[in-house]
Amino acid sequence: MNKIRVYCLLIIYTILFTINGWSAGDQDIISDINTSFSKGSVEHIKNHLSNNVDLSFNQQKSIYSKSQAVVILKQQLDKEPPTYYKLLKHSNPNNKNIIFLISDYRSAKNKYIIYLSLKLENNDYKITEIHFESQ
Repeated sequence: MNKIRVYCLLIIYTILFTINGWSAGDQDIISDINTSFSKGSVEHIKNHLSNNVDLSFNQQKSIYSKSQAVVILKQQLDKEPPTYYKLLKHSNPNNKNIIFLISDYRSAKNKYIIYLSLKLENNDYKITEIHFESQ
């Protein structure tokens, strides 16, 4: 009986991710992003950054190398550690090469909406844009 239940759950899981265009690998990167921002650490996402990252804080926008983006994100998260974090929306439009994420990030000082864009690069999704917008 338990084997049948597990088998049915696996089939449902596979169907849902096939219909939505999501794979287990997509969920792994989303999980890593959620972990990083909820803990205020770049450790879980630094390997998911593209070689160049479009990074902005309150409309001050620049393109940084992966190593520069890690340093800047670490400084931001250290300066404003999270008191609350929640993924609000994720989508994978008809173009399977892009994923968009929108999150609510709050520190003791400020509230932000974080917009992330991920693009498929060499069969892995890489974070190409991170925008912090004050609320």
